[in-house]
Amino acid sequence: MSERPIISIVIPVYNKAQSVEKSIRSVLNQTFKDFEVIVVDDGSTDNGVAEIAKIRDNRIRIISQENSGVSAARNRGITESRGETIAFLDADDQWDSDYLEAIMLLIKTQTDCKVFATGYRFKDQYGRIAIPKIINLSFEGSHGLLENYFRIASGSHPPLWTGSVAVRKEALLEIGGFPTGIGMGEDLITWTELALRNKIAYLKEAKATYCLASQATRLTPSEPENPDRVGLRFKEILNTHSTPYLQQYAALWHKMRMVTFVQLNKGKDARREFHRIRSLTTPSVKEWVWLTLSYLPESVVRFIMRSRSGFK
Repeated sequence: MSERPIISIVIPVYNKAQSVEKSIRSVLNQTFKDFEVIVVDDGSTDNGVAEIAKIRDNRIRIISQENSGVSAARNRGITESRGETIAFLDADDQWDSDYLEAIMLLIKTQTDCKVFATGYRFKDQYGRIAIPKIINLSFEGSHGLLENYFRIASGSHPPLWTGSVAVRKEALLEIGGFPTGIGMGEDLITWTELALRNKIAYLKEAKATYCLASQATRLTPSEPENPDRVGLRFKEILNTHSTPYLQQYAALWHKMRMVTFVQLNKGKDARREFHRIRSLTTPSVKEWVWLTLSYLPESVVRFIMRSRSGFK
């Protein structure tokens, strides 16, 4: 490994003994080799990090800290990184062997960009694959610029996902890294801050896998945070930016919260989120449906949810 690798890879780890080795192997199998791997052990209590330590590769560094959350772990990795560009991978996700090669293609061809991303795929606990639908792309070829990130993200699956994004270190430092103290949705704020300040290069082909298996065992979703720190941050951003489609993008966050509240049989909270959506944009038919569900008995909602199939 060179003293200053081209790419630093940050992998936060918290109790991922069952999956982290596969994630690490998918990094070490890259066709592009000039990188370092910074594994940030965020206070794990299992043997996952011990298993990583058995891998003999001098590109791997393990840093341990008290449990502080995924954002703090990623930020620690950013601080410790030596590369000009930082890529992120969670300890239960994986890359295709040419993922970093694809990122390097974007770096070399889109020289005025500071954010680089490829397509990705979902993989559920049964091994089934689904490809996110990304619409409103402005270029025709295999790669180009995401000229209006918020229009694309508010009308389709998110084009940016943590495991398929690499960012110039200077751009991450400019926004202060990932916001801490947030249990869910911290990445949405990060992508928003980056998209408001930087051009984004994008490769359509899926080169990374978002593994949903670890989430499948959850019988009920986690209750949304109160106070809603992500929503409050979006409100601050909207007060200072008038970028097209930014309001619709922020409304997606409240839709996610509304759906979760319906699933938890908290209709009043769900309806509050609906009114926040309505203050930002015109609700879609699906959002009106979720509003209707918020008034129904829990048993009816559960029956409808069990009847749903496939990916959301």
